[in-house]
Amino acid sequence: IESKMGVKNIIADDRLKLVKLLEEDKDYYDIVLARVREIKEPAAISNYYLHYKRGFTWPNSIGEADFRHFFPFHKPAVEVMRAITYELTTTRSAIHFMHQTLKHQIKQKGRELIRLWELFDETVRYEEDPSGVHAGLVAIKTKRETDYRAYEACKRQIDGLTKGYLKVHRDKGVKVIQTLFLYHISRTRQQGITPEDIANSVLIERDADANPDENNQHYETIADNLKKELRQIVQAFDEDKRPRYRFDPVFTGVDPRDEFSKARDEAESNEAMQKEAWDHLLALDEWPVRTRQMTIDLSNGVRSTFREIAPFIAPWEDRGAVRSGDQNLDVVWQGRQITGRVGMRDLGRMCAENQALPPIESDQTDLDFAVYIGTRHVADASVLKMIERRKDPRVLLWTPAELTQEERDRLIEFAAYRKLVSDWQGKETEDAVAVVNWVSNALQSDLAKIVKIVDNSYARGRIDAMNNTQMTFRVAGELAAILTPLVDRVLTAAYVSRDIKFDPPFVFRKEEGVKVINGIVKTGRIPKGAKPNQNISAAQNFGFGLNIMKKSAEKELDVTGNAYVQDMWAFIDDKLTDEGQTMKVETLYKNFMGIGGPKDYGLTQRMVQIYLLCLVREGRVRITVGSKAGLAAPMLDYSNIADVEFSTKVLDALGEIQKVAKPENWEVLRPYAEKLLGIEIPSTQDDALITEYRAKLRQLFAQEKESASRTATRAQGLFDVLKTGNPYEAELAQVVKLFAANIEGGDDIHFILYALKEAMGYQAFDASKATPAEVDDLANRLKNYRDIRAFLEYETELRTAHAYCAITLGEARELTQARKAIESVRNKLLNLKEYIDSDVKMKTELVGHFPAGEGEKGTIAAMIREYSSVYLPMHESAVNGIDAARRRIQDTIEGNEVRALGVLEGITALQPASTDKLIGRLTQLQDELFECPSPSRSSVEDHLRNSPIHECGLSFVNAATYTQAAEDAAEKADQLLDDAFRRKMEVFLNPAVRERLEQGKAEPAIAGLLACETADALRTYLVKAVEETPGIVDIITRYLKRIVVKRVRIADFRPKVGTIQKDQVNKVAEEFGRFLETQFTDDEGDEDALPMLQLE
Repeated sequence: IESKMGVKNIIADDRLKLVKLLEEDKDYYDIVLARVREIKEPAAISNYYLHYKRGFTWPNSIGEADFRHFFPFHKPAVEVMRAITYELTTTRSAIHFMHQTLKHQIKQKGRELIRLWELFDETVRYEEDPSGVHAGLVAIKTKRETDYRAYEACKRQIDGLTKGYLKVHRDKGVKVIQTLFLYHISRTRQQGITPEDIANSVLIERDADANPDENNQHYETIADNLKKELRQIVQAFDEDKRPRYRFDPVFTGVDPRDEFSKARDEAESNEAMQKEAWDHLLALDEWPVRTRQMTIDLSNGVRSTFREIAPFIAPWEDRGAVRSGDQNLDVVWQGRQITGRVGMRDLGRMCAENQALPPIESDQTDLDFAVYIGTRHVADASVLKMIERRKDPRVLLWTPAELTQEERDRLIEFAAYRKLVSDWQGKETEDAVAVVNWVSNALQSDLAKIVKIVDNSYARGRIDAMNNTQMTFRVAGELAAILTPLVDRVLTAAYVSRDIKFDPPFVFRKEEGVKVINGIVKTGRIPKGAKPNQNISAAQNFGFGLNIMKKSAEKELDVTGNAYVQDMWAFIDDKLTDEGQTMKVETLYKNFMGIGGPKDYGLTQRMVQIYLLCLVREGRVRITVGSKAGLAAPMLDYSNIADVEFSTKVLDALGEIQKVAKPENWEVLRPYAEKLLGIEIPSTQDDALITEYRAKLRQLFAQEKESASRTATRAQGLFDVLKTGNPYEAELAQVVKLFAANIEGGDDIHFILYALKEAMGYQAFDASKATPAEVDDLANRLKNYRDIRAFLEYETELRTAHAYCAITLGEARELTQARKAIESVRNKLLNLKEYIDSDVKMKTELVGHFPAGEGEKGTIAAMIREYSSVYLPMHESAVNGIDAARRRIQDTIEGNEVRALGVLEGITALQPASTDKLIGRLTQLQDELFECPSPSRSSVEDHLRNSPIHECGLSFVNAATYTQAAEDAAEKADQLLDDAFRRKMEVFLNPAVRERLEQGKAEPAIAGLLACETADALRTYLVKAVEETPGIVDIITRYLKRIVVKRVRIADFRPKVGTIQKDQVNKVAEEFGRFLETQFTDDEGDEDALPMLQLE
């Protein structure tokens, strides 16, 4: 200590020294902890660490070392207290808070860590303690009075709760509020803290065995309930969509909770509000509400089981687009998809007004069941009365039980929420936004519980049908899942067709029925080795369940043991007693679909159609088909069913059913059919076998109708090209006419016999008997027709032969053998009948083998061989000569002289430039040369198989012309280059130009140029100089300065007299001189310019 004269204060030297106490962040904690506590048993801390680690994530995140360092304090609590003391006195404030709390814990023999909420409690509890702590509290109350009042209001509201989650966990809820309050006044974590942070701050387990995840979920539930009950607890979400909670004491305007309480009181006494709320719950789907910022879906994905059938339509929904009211529902029964109607009704009102339930009418609607769900509870007697009145075991009634008091309370709450939304949605005020947001937040957790009252009341209700009352059911999943077991039960009891079953995973649907018809019913069998397609697969998957196939190697249509087919035939046979009598197909639908027929068959419409078409396939019935089907024949029977590609459109057009009579005149047609089909047909009375032959005849006529017509057209075209007559033209025309006949419509036997009469003149149709002479004649005509068709297989070779025979050959000696070969073929083409009659002769004597062998003669192949032997060398020689001329021109274009000419045109005296024009002329000459696009030998050989001239058009006639033209073009190219150089070099032979160049004769390049006396010498010199002296253009230009060359066309001179005598020559010469002098006038004023004229 120093004391000086005249100085009042005593100065301690050590107090003036700078000591860095808070140089690092951890220094603050070291000082505070050192002042507050001393650890006597460090080993005991490990047990604390393991205890808290088991239930919370905080110890594991900081590690045991930090846990030991801060023990017995919770580190985040110390951080918050440090931040709070910034508004109080000094660091001592935090030390006092911590010290007092620690003393109190020791006094109370506490065994827990000192957490943030305990610091809060100590501060409040020792309010009258005359310590620094009391001063700090007073400071907090004084400086943050509004905040503290908000905290007290929260605490009073929590203390006033009489039920709910916060009533059970009241103490933890208060501690969460205290924690959030201290975070708020410390101004840390202002975005809020997560549920995990809250759990790590309160550090009280949900129960003794709870793990960290369970504790985190527990505190998230507490925080979420606090958010709903207290306006001061605010929820927000971070970028990872995690909730964060904070204390926010500032609020103005209406309190949504008060508004909700008023709305709830109103709803409790308003039956209409409750009814509307119930109807809305039944139809609950999306619930869009527009606020100032956005549109919110209040449903949050919660949906009602009855949303698609409930009659309620919300104001925000489009009546035309929304699904409401009765809907069709598809379920799977016995492996087949069936459809029913599901709807909601006020069954109590219907019963009171004696209204009947709608009928199902399966034959008209294709429906097999109906489920009507009551919108309200109905007395059991009323339900049974309505079932008895309808008298249909397939109609089910589902009524809910009455609501419990708890369920009614939730319904009233939902009505209150709806009123708040109705009153505040669409408004722009802050109050409106606050109320709608509050409702949205509340419904996020409440709506699922509210909607559950619907499921619970219907689950306690009852489902009844005739003969099946109070059926057991379970409400889980969508409506189809709930109803499927019940529909299965009532239909199994009602329908005879319960024995038609399909094994999983296959489900018989309408579209599968169409495939079954196309796969097996119309054809009668699946051919062996047939490649599987959708129709065959459907037949194999469902044919056995439908009992139209037997499980054997032969996959054929077999309905011998099918009771439904037999019952259907018995019904038709019984009703259609008179010949020609018909029955509408709707009659079958009415008696075999649903209930009410001879038996309650319960077949689907597609099944009825399958079994009916089986009868068609067996030849027992025929069915008319409407025009909408788009079929050529107006009737389906066993003779044409195999030709029809069935579809929904065809099946919907089925009209009337008629029994089929035995086929007439088959024995008359049979011998002709043998010749037409080319097979032996035994005499038989078996309708099924006859049906097969008739089907083959229809198939033959269908195929040959177009084929025969094309054959006639091709034959006419070929014989016209060959310029010879068709020896079988008449026979071919008769066959074409025969196959052009229309035999569709059911009576194909009659139509074919009539076609034979019209086309061939046979009498079988009129005489009703076949004659051997006509049968043999038909066989001969069909042979002629097939011979012509075989003859046309060589159409390409015959057209090629004709082209060779028409070619013009020169008289060159090397063409002698080719001319002989062509003449031989030409003679054969004049008499083609013998080759038409014999395919072997056609192949060996006329067409030949490609390529022709050495010993082969007189055939088309031999002719092509002889011709090719001289054409190929000619083509190669001509193409090579022309290509040589083309390369010669190309060499000129790319040569040194053209390149040098382009460089020299940089000299002013040689302008204007003409090199580009020269190259253009040379390129044009090159482009005008004949060119073969595919000159390879293989390409020429391939073309000669079909034509005597290659695709390039080169022939013996024009080859020499093209070759000479190419040589002339090459000469022309050389001439153009010579002319261009001559015109340019003449400039350097001009005396005036050479005088100027004399100035630079010291330059080797100029001296060499002046040494040249002729244009050719100059050309040779300059071409070489451009290569060896890159700067020669600049050198010449420097001494010539500016020579202006003007081109003058001699043709522009117009003498006064166009026709002159000998004594007028001088006068015309003078006029020409004056004409040339006028061309210099424009440049006379420029002393540096040397004007020159170049006459053209």
